[in-house]
Amino acid sequence: MKNAIIIGSSGQDGTLLSEYLKLKKYNIIKIFNSKSLKKNFKTENNFNILDYNSMKKLFKNVSKPEVYYLAAYHHSSEQNSSKKGAYDLFNKSLDIHIKGLINVLDVILNENKNSKLFYASSSLVFSGNNNQFHNEKSPLNPIGAYAITKSTGNMIVREFRERYGVFCSTGILYNHESGLRSQTFLTRRIIETAYRISKGSKEKCKIGNLNAQVDWGLAYDYVKIFNKILQLKEPQDFIIASGKLSKVQDFVSEVFNYFGLDWKNHVVTSKTALFRNTRPQSGNIQKLKKYIDINTKYKLPKFVSLLIKDVLKRNHNLKTNKTKK
Repeated sequence: MKNAIIIGSSGQDGTLLSEYLKLKKYNIIKIFNSKSLKKNFKTENNFNILDYNSMKKLFKNVSKPEVYYLAAYHHSSEQNSSKKGAYDLFNKSLDIHIKGLINVLDVILNENKNSKLFYASSSLVFSGNNNQFHNEKSPLNPIGAYAITKSTGNMIVREFRERYGVFCSTGILYNHESGLRSQTFLTRRIIETAYRISKGSKEKCKIGNLNAQVDWGLAYDYVKIFNKILQLKEPQDFIIASGKLSKVQDFVSEVFNYFGLDWKNHVVTSKTALFRNTRPQSGNIQKLKKYIDINTKYKLPKFVSLLIKDVLKRNHNLKTNKTKK
């Protein structure tokens, strides 16, 4: 039986990865923020990534673990970061994306060299770039506390891999969605609003920028890639994306069409609405396709259909809540 340590197990990716590895008969140790605890899994929260001795104790007692470093301190890209102070954002981001990561990598180096680590980074490490498509060699140009500390994490992983010989890989992740997204995320907000309208609600769906373009994928495909990357013979860095841009307006149209509605009758643009980004950015997945045999690109109608079904399946309260009249 293989062992997996999932750091950040209570988030979207951690939950989906736990489901996937459970099917593959892994023994799973989960480290999570107790405030985000999911009830559908037995969890272990006796370890603290910011406590070096705690990590040392953990890794001394686990044979050849696959370590998935998915922990992140962030709010969705649709939220307004100005509501949080810069000091708080940077310090908490430093703790999770840098200090905790260094503790884990150093313990692997000194206590359990047979471990393999996957670090979940973000496409926001390229957020300051003007070019539309990025690959593994694109220069890092992060904007904001989350992106700056994530990009530092990229470099820390590379340092431990190239200088110290630790088996550690980075996945630079573009937008990947599931029914586990919080209600602040654009995709879930649109789907839930359209669902309520289809049940009689008179509300409007407010969108900040219908012309924005996004590289969207399905999260349960991406977590499978995390696992496959750690099965490779050599550690490497990969862009994980769909490699395809879709307009927000087209996504909206497909969602409302799924529920038998004409989006033009129910959607309004609003300067106060979230997600007003106008800079389209997408990932080049040519390297990923050479090593990993998995589809990340769907035609938009199929992507929307699969996502809606997952949102409805995982959020049963949608089917029972009274709609607003």
